[in-house]
Parts: sequence; structure tokens; C-alpha cells
Amino acid sequence: MAVTISTGSSLVLALALVAGCALKGDVRKVELQVQALRGEAAKSDSVRAVERDSILAAVRAVQQALTTQQAYLVQMRGDLRTELLSVQQQLVSVQELTGQSQQRLTDLRTRIESRAQQPDPVIPAGELTGIDGSRRYLEAVSAAGLGVAVVSSSANTHDVLE
Repeated sequence: MAVTISTGSSLVLALALVAGCALKGDVRKVELQVQALRGEAAKSDSVRAVERDSILAAVRAVQQALTTQQAYLVQMRGDLRTELLSVQQQLVSVQELTGQSQQRLTDLRTRIESRAQQPDPVIPAGELTGIDGSRRYLEAVSAAGLGVAVVSSSANTHDVLE
């Protein structure tokens, strides 16, 4: 069994041997650089871990605040629905009362108009009586030079004053 080495393989082997011949000082420099890189990577990793933990805590706080706000909004929504229903029921009651009041006003207006169309009964002159002293008061005020006026809706006013 013969081992044959190609020219490309021999070139790679030669380079590997040359590269493998490093001095102790060069190896030490490389080791120090590797240690420094590992230290920086560990430091960077710890800073990132602190930042990540801080961000996660902030996200949890925001999620908790959102959950609280959502519960508050759900409660407020239910309260508003209940209050709206109550207002609607009150509005229906007010509308019913307004309709009843309108009907009552219409009835009263009709009665007043019918009474206004009926003439006041005229009382015979002998049966009329006024409030004692009214006529004397009117005469005294008139004698003092003050103007006198009598206003009444009664059809019997003139007869009472006579």
C-alpha cells in the first residue's frame, strides 16, 4: 500500500507545519488576548443580562397596569350600562308623567273655558252683601283726594258697591 501525496496536499501540510512553529511569546500574547476577549465578553454579557432583566421587569409592570386598567374598564362599562338603563327607565317614567300632566292641563283648560263661557248668576239686589266697611273705606280714600278703582270679575260688583 503506497501513500501518494498530491502537490496541493503537500502545500497545505507545509503551511500547517510553518504555522505551527510559533514562539512561546507569541503563544502567550494570543492567550492574553483570548483571556481579555473572554473577560470583555463576560462583562458585556452581564451588562446585557442586567438590561434584559430591567426590560422584563418593565414589561411585567406594564402588563400588570394594562390588566388593572382592563378590569377597571370592564367594571366601568358594566356600571355605565346599569346607569344608562336606569336613566332610560327614568326617562320613560318622565314621559308618562308628562303625558299625564298634559292630559290634566287639557282637562283643566277645558273646564276653565267652559266656566268662562257661562255667565255669573246675577244675585237679586236685596240679597247682596259686601264686606263691612269696604264702602266707607272707598269713600274715605276718595274724600282724601286719592284715586279709587275697584276691579272684580263678578257680575254683581256694581250692585254691591251701590
